[in-house]
Amino acid sequence: MARSGIKFTSKKWQFQIQESYNSAQFADATNAVFPSGDAVIGEIPAYMFFDFSGRWQATKSISLEIEVNNSRTRNISRAELRHIQGLEFHLRKGSMDI
Repeated sequence: MARSGIKFTSKKWQFQIQESYNSAQFADATNAVFPSGDAVIGEIPAYMFFDFSGRWQATKSISLEIEVNNSRTRNISRAELRHIQGLEFHLRKGSMDI
């Protein structure tokens, strides 16, 4: 798996994008190319996904954060899809969620 990302930070704003790429691989030790119906045997195609996050610092102790994880999950077999697309919001006061 290869990962790369970029982050932008200013006094009140922070944005980050991270890309993850996983090359094609085999689901079993025999390296069978032809898949089975239950996704236990066969080749798992390569896939790429992105994570985005942002934060706005409203005051010294209050911030609003948003995260979008696994925004592109095309070409992932059901057996390998361990992370589903997610959207999270956090309103924080200091280090605690409100």
